[in-house]
Amino acid sequence: MSINNGKIGAWLQPPKYGTTETGSFTEYEWRGSLATIRAYTNFVAAAGGFWEIEETPTGTNCKLRARFPRNINNTEVPVNTWELISTDAEKDLLLSDIAAVTALTDAERRVIREAIANPDPAVDPTDPSADIVLSSTAIIVYRLMLNGERSNPVSVPTLRHTQTTSNVWTVKWSQTNVNRVLTNKTMGTAVAAGGEGAPTNLVFNLPDVDPAPQGPTFPTLKYGWKKKFPIVRYAYGQRIQIEQEYTYGLWCPTLVGAFIDV
Repeated sequence: MSINNGKIGAWLQPPKYGTTETGSFTEYEWRGSLATIRAYTNFVAAAGGFWEIEETPTGTNCKLRARFPRNINNTEVPVNTWELISTDAEKDLLLSDIAAVTALTDAERRVIREAIANPDPAVDPTDPSADIVLSSTAIIVYRLMLNGERSNPVSVPTLRHTQTTSNVWTVKWSQTNVNRVLTNKTMGTAVAAGGEGAPTNLVFNLPDVDPAPQGPTFPTLKYGWKKKFPIVRYAYGQRIQIEQEYTYGLWCPTLVGAFIDV
């Protein structure tokens, strides 16, 4: 039922609001003379909404329809989207976490790296009479690198969190834990408790902070999620998207600092 009390002015009709796949919305409609409803367009624009006017031949009982990308009568709740994706990366073969490499000694690594970086035709690193005798595994790794196999392809799990809000969202993106490494536990802990609030079914089946398989000469490496700086973009429909990524991998606590574990 429309509202019109017979007086001159722009009369707000009962609102329409709800939630769609893109988030909450509110729709307002004013009816009145063209001059009176036009005065509300500034309010709609300042509140981050879209508007349209439907005129009548006489200029009376015109309609101003406004749509806001949120429920403007309640505290805004962003739409959260979580994605677990895989990206590819090339890792230095001599730094790879594979059995053939982790079994090498520091001396074998130095011999192989020097032979590849500064080859000397008069020196054969596989010579059994050399000062440092390479194991059969080390010889295989050396010959692979000699023939161009310098890296090991790996798949890197990446967790992406996207928040979609209206363009008047007042909460800024958080720098908490940016460039720090987080444990699976921290990823699933609620934001209010110091975690990231990720759905636990996205990260539960990946190794956690227990030391990764490594040789006796490797530094201590642990699995965890490194939090990147976010990407903030203005999207279609008067909305803002705040995108946060976490890269899963092996990290050395000596270099990246103690893992965040809450």
